[in-house]
Amino acid sequence: MDFEGNKYEEEEINNYEDEEVINKSEEGEVRISEFKRTLNLFDSVGIIIGIMIGTGIFSSPGVVLDYSQGIVGVSLFVWIIGGILSLLGGLCFAELGAAIPTTGGDYRYLLECLHPGFAFAYVWACLICIKTGSQTIISIVFARYFGSMILDFDITDENLDSSWTLKILAVSSILLLTIINIIGVKLGTFVQNTLMITKFITV
Repeated sequence: MDFEGNKYEEEEINNYEDEEVINKSEEGEVRISEFKRTLNLFDSVGIIIGIMIGTGIFSSPGVVLDYSQGIVGVSLFVWIIGGILSLLGGLCFAELGAAIPTTGGDYRYLLECLHPGFAFAYVWACLICIKTGSQTIISIVFARYFGSMILDFDITDENLDSSWTLKILAVSSILLLTIINIIGVKLGTFVQNTLMITKFITV
């Protein structure tokens, strides 16, 4: 296997050497242990759709309409602008993924394009507030709507978010999804696709 001339493949080998996961066959060929690729095209598209059609589509339209003073045309214009910005962001990440074809995502892009300090700070920011904050919002919105179906929550109640029942339901949903993903990729993918289809039909 020839890794010469490819910067990222060489770096991957070095990373695996550090972790002592390189196995050598009798012929001396280097074999790199890799994650088993179990996601197909439908699964990959389902993940992207599930990310793009977020909980905001269920909770934000009323807020946007209120700030638009009830003018539907202005509200739709705001959504269109937001969609264009999201599209531009997606195209930027597509270009980065093609230019830097290695694992690490945002961290690796910041590491390669800017400075290791930015990459380090971004990872900690994700751990402390970015990812954790977004998951909190998603779980609370889920608990509000799911609770309105099974526990008769009044989603128009301004004090609903302070309810311990809602908080327990939100935390339980995060723990359940965490356990599902720990069990395995196939189960996590099945749940992801099911929720994606449900969300798509609902919208």
